[in-house]
Amino acid sequence: RVRVVVSDDGVGIRPDALETVFELFHQERAPAGAPMDGLGIGLWLSRRLAELHGGSLCARSEGLGRGSAFVLTLPTMPPPVPADAAPTGSSAPGA
Repeated sequence: RVRVVVSDDGVGIRPDALETVFELFHQERAPAGAPMDGLGIGLWLSRRLAELHGGSLCARSEGLGRGSAFVLTLPTMPPPVPADAAPTGSSAPGA
């Protein structure tokens, strides 16, 4: 598996909103009560794409004013085997 963490020292996320930020069209409010920018689609879509590839996306934050981190985990795939390195079996049928 491969894990990518993107973090910031921005406004943070309330502990009770760490899952709701991934709901379609969900918009958190800034500390002053004004809606944050965005349509509420990006995090929902990002999580769905991660899940479609067998991975996950989660949010972490120690609360408002403490920044946040998003952790993307995806499975890795073994490198492809070159065609000329494919295992050879017994002679072809009928040979």
